[in-house]
Amino acid sequence: VLTGLSQNGVVQAEDDAGSGWGKITEAYVNSEMTVLRLQFSESIVNPGNCEGADFYVRELDDSIASDRFLRVVLAAHLAGRKVKFWIDGCSGSRWWGKTRPQIYDIYIAD
Repeated sequence: VLTGLSQNGVVQAEDDAGSGWGKITEAYVNSEMTVLRLQFSESIVNPGNCEGADFYVRELDDSIASDRFLRVVLAAHLAGRKVKFWIDGCSGSRWWGKTRPQIYDIYIAD
């Protein structure tokens, strides 16, 4: 079990929550490699009251942490593994016209 990859160790209690266990049903990364969009088999958790809550995003950058996070998410998706996300507020940008719940950590089930 992978117990989580994070961008940093700071947790903001009022804007984060766990997603519950489910499967990634669709993954998309834009051509600039700046955003990961994930459809999920379970209801989308929206603790930050983001404008849109029909999928999760993870804003990416050129850091090692973003690269590792993307690799772990895609490996879990391709393997059909159940995952659970930790959601930390809303995206900084308006992806597909709205701010979205942003994934902070991922947990992978056996």
